[in-house]
Amino acid sequence: MIKEDYLIQDGYSIHDAYCPFYKTAWMLRNLVLFYELASKAVDKSAEKGTTWGHIKQSMRDLLYQLSKMKEQLPSNGEEWNVREFKRLNFDVFQAFKMLEEGL
Repeated sequence: MIKEDYLIQDGYSIHDAYCPFYKTAWMLRNLVLFYELASKAVDKSAEKGTTWGHIKQSMRDLLYQLSKMKEQLPSNGEEWNVREFKRLNFDVFQAFKMLEEGL
């Protein structure tokens, strides 16, 4: 995810040609959060039987949303973009909370 969805840029695309710092920071924040929560879930796998494959299967939509973060247009404005990044951040927390609770 870091390599494909965060580091690779296409200077010819309207969403990658220019990336303001707030967008860079929020994208990385959300990817790191997902990684940390996934790592904790797998570490607890002896208790719950959670594997990366289970996380990947049950959170396909969330992984897709994380991969599409870079397509948010800076021209939408910082306020709008940050609101969307925060929503995704919340969704990551909720997904792992539901996984932990077995829902």
